[in-house]
Amino acid sequence: DKYMGIGFIGGASKIGENDYEKMIVKGTCQTLEKEYLRLTAPPRAELVRPQPILERHLCKLMEERGNEKHREYVWFCSQFKA
Repeated sequence: DKYMGIGFIGGASKIGENDYEKMIVKGTCQTLEKEYLRLTAPPRAELVRPQPILERHLCKLMEERGNEKHREYVWFCSQFKA
């Protein structure tokens, strides 16, 4: 109850389905390549990529990984986390 109580979403004592609906963020960001940043605040739609953009970026990453001249492993990890 510590994490599900007051101050989580509108002060509700238990989280219901409507509360989860309020948490959904529909992304509008069209940028493929982004740096990974740990969230310290609620996500903003303009910084979240929608699923079609994420799928396109995944295909691009897989193609790039297959090339002989590919980027560093750490960069790929960052892209997958972002």
